[in-house]
Amino acid sequence: MSAPTMPAGPASSPRRAGLPLPMRAGSRRRWRAPLTAVRLSLVAGLGAGLAAGLALGGPTARAEESSAPPSPSSPSASVRTPGRDTAAIPPEATRPDATPVADMVAPVLGLVLRTSEADGAATTDTDGNKTRTTLSGDVTFETDSATLTPRAKEVLDSIAKGWGSTPPKEVTVVGHTDSVADDAYNQTLSEQRAQAVVDYLTTKASSVTMTASGKGETEPAQPETREDGSVDEQAQAANRRVVITWEQ
Repeated sequence: MSAPTMPAGPASSPRRAGLPLPMRAGSRRRWRAPLTAVRLSLVAGLGAGLAAGLALGGPTARAEESSAPPSPSSPSASVRTPGRDTAAIPPEATRPDATPVADMVAPVLGLVLRTSEADGAATTDTDGNKTRTTLSGDVTFETDSATLTPRAKEVLDSIAKGWGSTPPKEVTVVGHTDSVADDAYNQTLSEQRAQAVVDYLTTKASSVTMTASGKGETEPAQPETREDGSVDEQAQAANRRVVITWEQ
């Protein structure tokens, strides 16, 4: 018995009827279902939206605009990246009224070399060509006396020997005392002690011009009274001195 023959016509086509096509046995090809009315409407809406965006200069126009790099010569230019804008930091402006800073060079101060005798008989400060030797009054002289001690003569001999064959042209000797006695007494004692030093040095270097003077208690090296009013005996001893100065 033969199979019945299906009538030909539009209704007989599965594709036109909206039905899936029959598949042959062993065939790997798959047939997709035809677009339904809902899917067609979604595609149409998406296309219309894209067209409207192109007409208004939307994402495509902004992408072209952001692709142009900012001018490096413009300090206020901003770097634009898709999705965000980043402002560039402008270079630091130079104040027109700013004063340039000059290099400060500290002045070079003279180096003072100080040497002292072990027993404190004398302290010598050397600053370039200028030398100042301070004789301790307690070692150089007896108490209330202008007579040189043997130790004082040793120190003066060393000074004269240091001058060598080219002694200084001029030497000044100044005597000082503490404030224990009255002003007149201290003034006289300071002058006598300075003169005693000059007299001895003259015997060692007669070609040198030497001058002697006394300041009494008027130019103390240290204050003799502490803050509590007590007497500083060490300061008094430092004030009893004879200062010898020369340049060589």
